[in-house]
Amino acid sequence: MQLTNKKLSFSAFFALAVSLLFFFCTGFPDRAILSAAALTMPKQAADIFYSSYLEENHSQEILPPPEGQTEQTSVNHFLGEDHIESSSKIPFPLLEESQRDGRIYAETLKFSPSSSILSFGSGLIRNDTLLKGDKVISLAKMAPEFSLDLSSDQPQVLIFHTHATESYDLYDCGYYPKNASARSDNKEQNMIAVGKAICAQLKKAGIAYIHDQRLYDSPSYNGSYQRSGAAVEAYLKEYPSIQVVLDIHRDAAYADDGGWRKFVSQINGRTAAQIMIISGCENGELGNPNWDQNLRFAARLQDQLESDWPGLTRPLYFCYRNYNQHLSPGALLIEMGTHGNALHEAVYSGELLGKSLASLLEKLEKTQE
Repeated sequence: MQLTNKKLSFSAFFALAVSLLFFFCTGFPDRAILSAAALTMPKQAADIFYSSYLEENHSQEILPPPEGQTEQTSVNHFLGEDHIESSSKIPFPLLEESQRDGRIYAETLKFSPSSSILSFGSGLIRNDTLLKGDKVISLAKMAPEFSLDLSSDQPQVLIFHTHATESYDLYDCGYYPKNASARSDNKEQNMIAVGKAICAQLKKAGIAYIHDQRLYDSPSYNGSYQRSGAAVEAYLKEYPSIQVVLDIHRDAAYADDGGWRKFVSQINGRTAAQIMIISGCENGELGNPNWDQNLRFAARLQDQLESDWPGLTRPLYFCYRNYNQHLSPGALLIEMGTHGNALHEAVYSGELLGKSLASLLEKLEKTQE
């Protein structure tokens, strides 16, 4: 009995020490309490307790592709399925001081209208083209020429990832590890996870979609846009019902000292990664005949996101780019935070984007009637 008490005392002391370490590292007392409680439990009980916490607080139930699915096979059976029913969880590992390479700086980016930052509804448009601001706004006010049928079982939306292996911070303690590449083939930790969160909301709204989970930038980064573009062309040929084509990425940002910057916003008491939509403009050389149609849709999605979740977005970036947006009049590239954002922050933003996208498509369908 005396030996048992000594073991319990040591366990309690160790739990308290880890709790304090978690608190000072992360600044989140809930994780500190979680760690202390889990360490005093039997392993089986601790696993259950920790899994329940993640499910309730971080929306990280993410499945790998269905059994038998490979990167090169047909992805048609992802139509209308979100694949987020698993008990698979991603824990928050502890990054020891000796493993740290540099700081991660959290910022909430805020902007005000100016000659290059234009107001449109609740959102802002960063005009990085030679077009005058009033011309950009007049184009944005024109309705997209979509032919939506949200009651159809044919896909209306295509979600894909040219740079699917872009990944996020897994430690969420203000530092990134040594030799960090911010790339991963693990679909539970890269852009596929964010895409699943978007698609889950489309499914809830009853909107048919395709989520292409292939890794177009692995094993080779070069040529990834050519590979993803060929896939998009094939989807549009097979499913002419597709009106919206979203290439979901994440950004990268660095501080003067080489540290990583992450952009965050507080939405309903939770931390979300700030989102940036990119809509390309034609300069006579990019071959993008759909640029004005894409801008109309982008401006409305920006407005919808800021109406639903104020502060979630950076200004819509209207610039001379293509990014395969010539393939569809509803094609956009969307940056979901940066490499410094925690994975759960980006997944949460995917959930918010999916809700706003569903709401916008329902509005656009009604305007067609």
